[in-house]
Amino acid sequence: MVLIGDMRKKAEAFAISSKLKGLAQVVLKSSEGKSLNDAMKLEYVTQEDFEWISAILGQVDFNGPNYPHPNPEIVMLATSLRPRFIGKAISGNFPISFFDTASEYFAGKVKMKTEGQRTLYQVLNGVSDAILSELQPHPVCDPD
Repeated sequence: MVLIGDMRKKAEAFAISSKLKGLAQVVLKSSEGKSLNDAMKLEYVTQEDFEWISAILGQVDFNGPNYPHPNPEIVMLATSLRPRFIGKAISGNFPISFFDTASEYFAGKVKMKTEGQRTLYQVLNGVSDAILSELQPHPVCDPD
């Protein structure tokens, strides 16, 4: 039964990574001048996906206006993803508050300039790639 549980976790991680990758592509296409609706259709991204990522990003900053989220599943998922998002903020040298702005962008409450969209694309794409790399089997090193 452990194998089934492990496979389920990997499937969930792959689904999250795929969803982040699609959202990243929508943001990139929007930064290149496509409308959000057209980009969403091209990437098979739904309004529910926007609501999902808006909720997740709103949980990154403990001091943000959307923290804590009323849905415990969102809080748990955000907790597992938070280190990856914060790592991207540190390596990209931008403030944690960026995630609150990104959350509001996906909620349709604010517009985001091209530079912000490109940063958001890099963050979502990078977190997606990090999740995928964690799913890859790691070779066992032989000390001899």
